[in-house]
Amino acid sequence: GDERGAGGGGGAGGLRILAIGSIVITPTGRISADGGHGGGGENTVEFNRVGGGSGGGSGGHIILASGSFIEMQGDAQGSGFWYRDNGSVMTHFPRPLSAVGGQGGAGHNNDGGARESGPTTWRCDAIPQERVQLPDVDDDNQVPPFRNFGNDPNCFEMHPDLNRPGGPVFGAGGDGSPGIIQLHVDDPVTNLRFPSIDGGVRVWGGTPDAGNPGQVINNIDASRVTAPPPLGWTEPTLPTDNFLPFFSRFSVAQSDWIPLGLARVVDGAADGQVSFRFGGTLVNDGAQNPGRLLRTLDMVDMLPPLVGPATLNTDGTLPFLGEEGFTAVFDGSGLDDIYKANTSLLNLFSVELTNSVDPTNSLRFQIASAEYDAATDRLTCTTFTVDGNMQAFVSVVGGDVTAALLRHDFRVVTAGTRDIYPVGTRIQILFDATVADPVTGLPSETLTFSATNPTTLGAPTSDITLFNGPPANPPIPDFEGWDFVRFRVQFDLNSSNNPNGVTLGAPRPGLDFIRLPFQFQ
Repeated sequence: GDERGAGGGGGAGGLRILAIGSIVITPTGRISADGGHGGGGENTVEFNRVGGGSGGGSGGHIILASGSFIEMQGDAQGSGFWYRDNGSVMTHFPRPLSAVGGQGGAGHNNDGGARESGPTTWRCDAIPQERVQLPDVDDDNQVPPFRNFGNDPNCFEMHPDLNRPGGPVFGAGGDGSPGIIQLHVDDPVTNLRFPSIDGGVRVWGGTPDAGNPGQVINNIDASRVTAPPPLGWTEPTLPTDNFLPFFSRFSVAQSDWIPLGLARVVDGAADGQVSFRFGGTLVNDGAQNPGRLLRTLDMVDMLPPLVGPATLNTDGTLPFLGEEGFTAVFDGSGLDDIYKANTSLLNLFSVELTNSVDPTNSLRFQIASAEYDAATDRLTCTTFTVDGNMQAFVSVVGGDVTAALLRHDFRVVTAGTRDIYPVGTRIQILFDATVADPVTGLPSETLTFSATNPTTLGAPTSDITLFNGPPANPPIPDFEGWDFVRFRVQFDLNSSNNPNGVTLGAPRPGLDFIRLPFQFQ
């Protein structure tokens, strides 16, 4: 009763690598979060292990997330199909990416576990069965390393305790449970790369070939580079098996449903329609990448001016700049009445000054506030001081300068500079509408424009003016108008499909704001 055991193996920790660029494990590299192996018990004669062996530590947690791609360039020596490794060696060679549990300590006669020289071959429980892509041939051929009676590598050696492979060995410690490996990329088919094993064909999540045991259809045998396989590798049907990268070439932002209210109701008449407008995007649901922002080279295309352009004057004739350099005064007679009635709608629009001789030399100054004088038809726009002094631009030009009032339904900002839209990137803006649920009054997710419009095949539309009239397929009988709208913004930081993916230095455009202009009929 005084036979002494051994201390248990330590559990592995966690490692998380988040990279905007690629993550590459070279042929000689390795990332490991393996559990520590257990120890054998007390000996009385050599290594007879009269004391019980201790358990192994559990495997750790490895997360690799890349905004570009993950590539493992090497594979384990002697590795075979789904861990069916070379049976002539006493142990499995370590995988480049590993989070297996530690082996329990040896038991009776120094068998069944880790010894003084280290662990032996993996036990059957080192790799969870549900994470291995194999056909079930028979009860003795379920999980690797196989429980075969032939010359194939066995889960255990033949032990004298019980004359059969598979053990158990009296006094041996239990193995540590396997850890977790997660690989996060935006497109696993192209951005999980295993050049040493995939033959250039990167297909993820294939299935076993039932007619050819030991073969798979259209799949990469991840077991040669990872142990255990990454979560979701074999049949990623559950949401918990589909991992999103923390950073990707693709991203999407969607607004909440925006209620339109009942201001469209006209006293004594049926409900009126809300009239929408939006500019600066490709309006064609049948085109490739509908709703994409229009550009010229690396600049956003501007909408037609609301006022101007007209040459600035210095004698008080419209248009002119205030002496302080932060106000521009325009002739507002041609301005849309909606802006005359509510000049706050001009906030965040811009005053554009342009060299008359060199139209490529221009600056835009964002409007902080505006006032309209109906008696004189004067529109005074005050710009933010942080954008600089407009008089300073005129002085530098030294000649004629034109001024225009520009409308912006959105504003792109890249690295702090407005209207820069880098080549090789893409932004799309799409729209959807819905009615109130007849029972709850909340926005209906089934009676949406996208769900009832055959042109977009269930997707939002690039043409918001389609909401201005009755739809071709009204979502409910007696349709009287849409009650809610929302917008979706989609970003692609590698629209040119650069094979190097998104790097740390790649430009990342964003939207400073988006406006959804509409008015009640």
